[in-house]
Amino acid sequence: MGVITTGSFAKDLFPLVGKWYGDAYPEYKPEYTQVFEMGTSKGKYVEEVGFVGTGLAPIKAEGMGIAYDSMEQGYITRYTNVTYGLGFIITREAYDDAIWDGQAKNKAAQLKWSQRHTKETVHANIFNRAFSGVAV
Repeated sequence: MGVITTGSFAKDLFPLVGKWYGDAYPEYKPEYTQVFEMGTSKGKYVEEVGFVGTGLAPIKAEGMGIAYDSMEQGYITRYTNVTYGLGFIITREAYDDAIWDGQAKNKAAQLKWSQRHTKETVHANIFNRAFSGVAV
């Protein structure tokens, strides 16, 4: 478990830091929503079941009966729902000693960045690992 201590942001203990950088990047439009169909689910998983219909109709000769075909259930695809979560813990000493007033909001925004890029990475890995044999 990661804990933010006074040593994690040692320079935050001094009011001489003019600016922190690396904690804010421009936001881009999500790409995964342009490639994947998004849906909702309330269960542990969702299944899509294929349907195998009839084949092409053959030529029927005059006076002959028609051919018959059957239909059945096809392949089943199961999507298992998962939850992603991330947070951070700040020791009381780090909170009391550091200049967290202006920083706390920026640090919390980093969690939003992490969640956003987790979604992009998980979806991109379907293509990144398509032929590698590595599970998505």
